[in-house]
Amino acid sequence: MEGVYIALLFLGLGALVRKFPNLLAGYGSLSQREKEKAVKNGAPVYISWMFILMGVLTILGHLAGVLLDMPNLGQGVGLLVTMFGAVLIIILGNRLIHKD
Repeated sequence: MEGVYIALLFLGLGALVRKFPNLLAGYGSLSQREKEKAVKNGAPVYISWMFILMGVLTILGHLAGVLLDMPNLGQGVGLLVTMFGAVLIIILGNRLIHKD
């Protein structure tokens, strides 16, 4: 059941980040020019979609674990989704922010 709570957190963050990009770590310390480039390049939208995708994949992993009667599968999928999603958000989000 913890996976569902984490998925709801990801879905909520996905909705909030698009509206309030200052929730992103390090976004507030960017210069005004860098913030404008980030918005122009679509960084908040990309990060929002990544959080939403992470939430959906976590819910699907939980459902697969329930259907296959393997509750640990959902927890493992949730952990992998969180780790890979965080890496993709950091690497590709940084590229979008600093892209000319």
